[in-house]
Amino acid sequence: MNTTKVNATQKWLIPTRTVEVQQFVGFAQYYSLASLTNVTKAKTSFKWATIEQDIFEKLKQSDYSNLVLK
Repeated sequence: MNTTKVNATQKWLIPTRTVEVQQFVGFAQYYSLASLTNVTKAKTSFKWATIEQDIFEKLKQSDYSNLVLK
């Protein structure tokens, strides 16, 4: 994972507008799932390494109880 992107995420300012929340969520989802989506690409051989396993485990342990589906 790109440490510059990780640092940028950690220093992200508290959102004050809806669009800023959307930007953060999109950014965070893209980079947290990038390794897993790379595994699914057609012209890429399957590679399940430590980083993919870590992301997979973190996603499984995520707290989805506060999500509201509309």
